Amino acid sequence: MDVHFLTSTRSLLLTALVLLLTTLTVSAQAPPTDPFEIRLKNRRFTPDPGASLSGFGEDPSRREHILLQFNTLPTPEDLAALEENGIRILNYVPNNAVVASVPADFAFDAYTSLRWAGRLVSSDKLSGLVMQRIQEADQQALTLVVEAFNDVGQGELANIVGRAGGEAQTHPSLPPYVQLVTGEADVFLRLAQEDAIAWMVPASDRLIQGDLVYSCPGPLTVYGSIAPFVAHDDGWDGPGMGSASLTYHFVNGTPDIAGSLEEIEVEKSFAEWATYVLLTFTETASAGLTTSLDILWGAGDHGDIFPFDGPGGVLAHAFFPAPPNPETIGGDMHFDEDETWSLTVDFHMFAVALHEAGHSLGLSHSDEPDAVMFAFYGGPLTGLHPDDIAGIRSIYATKTTGPVTRYVALPPMGSDAGNDCTIPATPCATIAHAVSEASSGDTLSIEADTYEEPPSAITKALFFVVTGVGGVIIE
Repeated sequence: MDVHFLTSTRSLLLTALVLLLTTLTVSAQAPPTDPFEIRLKNRRFTPDPGASLSGFGEDPSRREHILLQFNTLPTPEDLAALEENGIRILNYVPNNAVVASVPADFAFDAYTSLRWAGRLVSSDKLSGLVMQRIQEADQQALTLVVEAFNDVGQGELANIVGRAGGEAQTHPSLPPYVQLVTGEADVFLRLAQEDAIAWMVPASDRLIQGDLVYSCPGPLTVYGSIAPFVAHDDGWDGPGMGSASLTYHFVNGTPDIAGSLEEIEVEKSFAEWATYVLLTFTETASAGLTTSLDILWGAGDHGDIFPFDGPGGVLAHAFFPAPPNPETIGGDMHFDEDETWSLTVDFHMFAVALHEAGHSLGLSHSDEPDAVMFAFYGGPLTGLHPDDIAGIRSIYATKTTGPVTRYVALPPMGSDAGNDCTIPATPCATIAHAVSEASSGDTLSIEADTYEEPPSAITKALFFVVTGVGGVIIE
């Protein structure tokens, strides 16, 4: 190998990455108004109409992964026409685009619904944290999560990693198109130039140690899952940082958790996100409403186009807001009933709901291994990471400090009760305790089907972010 060439290539790539990191902060501030803007985590651009595929088709046996942008959101007929000609649709990319695996005989001009076709560049595939670590590595080995496109097999991915000089580590928790890879910075710069590679992020300690984790497929759309290199959605408030008032409906519950306590955990997850931004959530008795999240537990084929895979696989999934999804499914959250849900361990209801609610609100996956929105779930959580808070505040207006809502959950007699009395901590055990902890201007929110003081029975306690619902103002 020509060492001088490799060093020069690395220097050029690192220079480009530094410039990219510098421009990201600036470009992220302006709300997008262009309906044809391609919105990736590392860059946003509006391509000129046509095909930007120099050298495409030179090897008649080779397929490529490219972006295809449509003139409008693609119809089922648009997608069927592509698939009939051997074009596989893998992921959705805003705006109006998909990731597709295309054969060498792909002819752009044969599809009148297409506006543009083009490739990713190397820097599109390296997360911001990976870029920083590559700059700081100085010949030290890194361990990253390397994700190929989901039509790439485990053996093919292992061969690509080997050619780049990396060491792939087997991990039973990872999908076949994802591997832990250890190597010096140059390994990952070479991998970023491979057509089959989609995205790279730092590995969490749990992954490196070989601990059991669970992979989230990412936010879903009716066109497939969101590509891992895609930026956050605009959210329910549209472009810019505004507020949103959402409703939600529980279609059913899970028998794994007594009573309706699973609903409380989901509502707590909503309250956690709403602690930091201007969001309100109100339960409704009806499913299928606009700006509303329908929540259900189901196994296998449960009514959407993404069937669950049985115990120990995908734990849950959620749909991005509308658009790109239709209102009837945008924001919906589904939990796999084949898992054994818990309030305390493993399939932790609050932790999984907190992650999926982030997708329902418009967040894509984070590259911060300790964040709630990291793609790999590793156990119970108690609240949001600063990276999660920064992410949700990039979509919705920040909630200013002021009077808070203090929640009262009246638990069954003899159960453990919280005594912190704040959000996002466990709510107060009794009304008297809530009053004793409250300050002037706070709102005391209480709602339960049945309760006594001191509590002896409860069938449901609701956690509302909207102050005053079922509560009294403490003067």
